[in-house]
Amino acid sequence: MHDNLKNIDDSRLARFASNGNRAAFDELADRFTGKLLLFVSSKTNNYHDAEDIVQETMIKAYRNIEKFDSKSSFKTWIFTIAYRTLVSNTRKSKPVLMSEESQRNLEITEQSHEDYGWVWQKARKLGEEAFLVLWLKYKQEMSVSEIAKVMGKTNAATRVLLYRSRKKMAKKLYAEQEKRHNSFFRSDEGVSFERAKL
Repeated sequence: MHDNLKNIDDSRLARFASNGNRAAFDELADRFTGKLLLFVSSKTNNYHDAEDIVQETMIKAYRNIEKFDSKSSFKTWIFTIAYRTLVSNTRKSKPVLMSEESQRNLEITEQSHEDYGWVWQKARKLGEEAFLVLWLKYKQEMSVSEIAKVMGKTNAATRVLLYRSRKKMAKKLYAEQEKRHNSFFRSDEGVSFERAKL
């Protein structure tokens, strides 16, 4: 039965789940747990805290699945719950430095074939809202209206935030490119494409 659900879209699965189909909710959880973990881990300093927040998000979603409007995007709905849970938990706890184990766990979870980790490290320095709007746009491929719903902003405010965040990020990336370019040409160790790689 669970395999038959793989080809059903998120909104229909949510409708099935709201009618008591536990397997449909399990399929949704399978689809979104990894994405939510990446999203939450990008804002927490502890991988285990991120797992707890994602678990709490899934519990809230399961308990409130009947409130989901199947004409809307399930992805937006679940990310909104995750964002609110993240904000709520962040207010309760003091931030701590990410441990080496937590960093390794996050790297394993990301499972990316391309090394863009340094880009997101730069993005983190833009501030919480700027980082989140870029993460949701480029990592989660959400539209402006979906991001606005997740972050509790108007579409216009989200567009402005995204524009400003892109502009700031472009400056940081240009500076990083210049730094890497200069580092490559200053090298006395011969040609090293790895050091110059963007």
